Amino acid sequence: MAPSPHEASLFDRVKQNALTPKNIFQGLVLGLLAFILTPRSEDIVEFKPFQRELGDTKNTINLHTDAYSRTNVLIPSASTTENTTVNLAAWLYEPSIPPDAAAKPPIVVMAHGLGGQRDFGLHKYADAYARNGFAALVFDYRGFGGSDGEPRQLVSPQMQLEDWEAAITYTQSTELAPKVDASRLLLWGTSYSGGHVLVTASKLGEKIKAVVAQVPFLGARHTGIKSTKTRGLSASIRLLMAGIADKLASMAGKSPMYVKLAGSPGEVAFMAMSPEELHAYKAKQPAHKQGGWRNMVPARFVFEAPRYNPLDYLGSIKSPVMLISAAQDALCPHEVVAQAAAQLPGSELVTLDCDHFSLYLEKNWEYTIKKQLEFMRKHASEEDALDLGSQKTEKKDIKSEL
Repeated sequence: MAPSPHEASLFDRVKQNALTPKNIFQGLVLGLLAFILTPRSEDIVEFKPFQRELGDTKNTINLHTDAYSRTNVLIPSASTTENTTVNLAAWLYEPSIPPDAAAKPPIVVMAHGLGGQRDFGLHKYADAYARNGFAALVFDYRGFGGSDGEPRQLVSPQMQLEDWEAAITYTQSTELAPKVDASRLLLWGTSYSGGHVLVTASKLGEKIKAVVAQVPFLGARHTGIKSTKTRGLSASIRLLMAGIADKLASMAGKSPMYVKLAGSPGEVAFMAMSPEELHAYKAKQPAHKQGGWRNMVPARFVFEAPRYNPLDYLGSIKSPVMLISAAQDALCPHEVVAQAAAQLPGSELVTLDCDHFSLYLEKNWEYTIKKQLEFMRKHASEEDALDLGSQKTEKKDIKSEL
């Protein structure tokens, strides 16, 4: 049967338009985009929900020593509602003080860096503070370690800042009131949390007596180009594509797409490191990690990471700050930390000749913890508190002789 005039006209139009140069070009572009936007299977570590391991490990259980006690406590997070409880897991260190002591101990709040958790070496810092008369509250972010929260190991600066606020609110609770002097509140952060403590201090003003920020992350715009060069352009583009795929999956209610947190140059990973840096990074991790930690995070972090710049908040900080920098740091460059110190009246800058992760190794740890304790002890004392409004700017750049 011959086609009707209408059908013939429609067929002719389709035939005429199907192979035009414009349509061929559009088809090639769409095909290329579809190919690029499909993440490579080798770039995605995991396509299914991360299964949390419940319970304590031998590194996270309660401790009782002659100098202090360490107790596991739970802190309600910002995600807690009437129907849902999402708690942060934390250690509370209480120094052993005589019952008739004139004052309760000051308290320092601590958390780890990018993708880290309590059992990745924070005990030895809190141990040192507790042995020197400080109470300490060391917590895990939502989705990490012993804390609740899904998806597991999601890194979000906004969520983690909320977790800092929740931990600080807990120090003011009636539960802790008989045990610590919350009016002498101190903040301690390292790497990514080194940026968090600066942002938090900028919001809380004079409520914070002092801040220690080790090798602090101060902003993606200061590290982004360097990270891209270390990772490689191809791997950086593939990381972005994985982020797009994971973001779309989350919007559709699908399982997260995880990529490596730490990897070698050329790999799709948020932190690209040399073999020496990777060795030092893994050295502070226990064999059995609480929560079943794995070296991976949801790829959607690629969208929030570039917008987070703690350096923008320095002008609002009213607390004395100690910045600890590593001269060979490729992740949190020394020159940016020195720039931050120049913007903070009354700050102290301690510089060690090492890379980012070697700062945690024993000889460097011994040097920095001594400096930290001297600084915190000075500013935790009410009579010695620094008056930033009247005191001249004091800048100390202490070079390690190690």
